[in-house]
Amino acid sequence: MDIIKDSIDKLTLNNRNSWKEYWSSHFKGKKGQKLIYLIRTKLIARSVRYFINLYFKDSGIFVEMGSGSSQTSVLIRKKSRLLYCLDFAFEPLVHARLIPVIDGGIQSDLFHLPFRSGSVDGIWNLGVMEHFTDEEINKILKEFNRVLKQGACAILFWPPYFGWYKLTSLVLEKILGIIKRRCVKLYPDEINLLVSKKKIQSFCEMTGFTLGYCRSVPQDLFTYTVVIIRKSR
Repeated sequence: MDIIKDSIDKLTLNNRNSWKEYWSSHFKGKKGQKLIYLIRTKLIARSVRYFINLYFKDSGIFVEMGSGSSQTSVLIRKKSRLLYCLDFAFEPLVHARLIPVIDGGIQSDLFHLPFRSGSVDGIWNLGVMEHFTDEEINKILKEFNRVLKQGACAILFWPPYFGWYKLTSLVLEKILGIIKRRCVKLYPDEINLLVSKKKIQSFCEMTGFTLGYCRSVPQDLFTYTVVIIRKSR
């Protein structure tokens, strides 16, 4: 067990360092930033609004876990909800706090959430889970389960392995690599892109969730597979 824990801790540290490097340069590239901003706020945000409105209650405490700059939250209908963003990196939280519907930013990591057990009404995130190993995902989902109220759900926008998103990223990395004459990565390693519904079900069985929904949707032009899991125990 100590060997497994040490391995997870090392992978998590590498992941953190990759994201720190990513965010330190992300807000400096103004042209690329404008394009990404438009995609997030005009396309993907529509899907976020649709599923949050469909699955979350009109009031309560809801947290975007691994929020980054929270740009995809701009279209959420706030109603009587308290909406918070959480990320381990400080820089994107500064930008996330500028999103009108966001009530507050929390600097923390997904493995040790700063919430009481059974105190959160809903969780969502986008493009987060694929950056972790199976062991890390199980640990994260157990934390999600701990802080969620009974019957509450988490909405996970998870990029599929076979999708235009991944293909486009690979093509852009190749082109930029040729131009810059070095290896280019648009994002930290995506080691767990969604391959099958069966794998999500196995995560649920290990962490106390029931899988309610798992499919790509037209609202974001099939960028993500939307995974809805509900706390069952």
